Amino acid sequence: MNIRIDKIDLVKTIGILAVVLGHIGNPYSKYIYSWHMPLFFFIAGYLLKNNYQNCFSVIANYAKKYFRIFVLANIAGILLASLRNYFLAREMLTWQEMLVDTFLYANSAPIAHYGFVLWFLPALFWAKSFFVWGSNSRNSWVAYILLLVIASLYKFEFHNYLGIRAGLDASLYVFLGYLYKQVENNIVLVRGLSIVALLAILNLPIPDTNIQMGLYDNKIISIVYALLNIVIIFNLVEIIDRLLRGRFPILSYLGKHSLQIMILHVYTNNIAHIIVEKVLKQNYWQVKLLISVLLSGLLLEGYYFIKGRIRYKAGII
Repeated sequence: MNIRIDKIDLVKTIGILAVVLGHIGNPYSKYIYSWHMPLFFFIAGYLLKNNYQNCFSVIANYAKKYFRIFVLANIAGILLASLRNYFLAREMLTWQEMLVDTFLYANSAPIAHYGFVLWFLPALFWAKSFFVWGSNSRNSWVAYILLLVIASLYKFEFHNYLGIRAGLDASLYVFLGYLYKQVENNIVLVRGLSIVALLAILNLPIPDTNIQMGLYDNKIISIVYALLNIVIIFNLVEIIDRLLRGRFPILSYLGKHSLQIMILHVYTNNIAHIIVEKVLKQNYWQVKLLISVLLSGLLLEGYYFIKGRIRYKAGII
C-alpha cells in the first residue's frame, strides 16, 4: 500500500466535499471558497518533481491530458444546459456566447452552463507547465521565481484568455505544494506551522477569494489565508490516516475520483436541490450534500459497470 498516495486521496476527499458543499449553498460557503481550489493546486505541486529531462514533452502531455477533458466535458455541459433551457422555456444563451466563454476565456465569465466548473483544468495546465519550465535550468528557475513574485503581488485585470490569468494565480499554490513536500518530514517544523496556522485562522477575518474570476479583497491576504488552511488540512489528514488505517475505503474512493465528481457535481447538486426543496419541502444543505455525493458515486459505478460489460463482450478482458 502506498501510504503517501493514500494520504493525498484523503486530502482530495476533503477538497472535493468542500467543492460540492460550496456550490450547494450553505453558511460556510465564503470560508470554503477561501481555500478549496488552492488546495487542489497545492496537491498538484506536492506531487511534482524537479528533474524533468524533457520539459516540452511533459508540457505536451499536460496539454493532451487536461485540455481533452476540458473540451469534451464542456461540450457535454453546453449541450445539456441548452436542452435544459429549451425544455424549461428558459432564456437561451447564444452558441457564440457559450463557446467564447468556454474556450477563449476558460469559463471565467458568469455564463450559466454546466461546464463552468472546469475553469481549473486550463489553470492547472499553465501552473504545472510554468513549474516544469522553471525547473529545466537555473536561468529558467530564476525567471520562474520572478513570475511567482509578480503573481503574488499583482492583481491581474485582463481576461482569462485560455486560462492563463487563473494559471498565474494558481502557480504560487503549485510551487508551495512542492516546497511543502520537501519539508514535510521535519515533524517539528510541520507541527509548529499547523499550530501557528490554527491560531491565525481563529483570529483572522475570512477574505473574499475567487481565482476563477480573479477577484480578491487583498491578494496577499487571500494567499496566506488559503495556505494556513491547507497546512491544517494536511496535518489533520495525517492524524485521520493513522486513526483509520484504511478502514473506510469510501474516503479514499472519493479522493481517487475527485476529478470525475468535480465534473458530475453540477448535475447531482441540481438533482439534490430539487429532491430536498421541491419534494421534501426542506432546505437542509447537509442532506443535499449527502444526496449529491451518493448520486455521483452511483453514476460512476454505473459507468464502470457498463464499461466493464462492453469490454467483456468485446473480448478485451
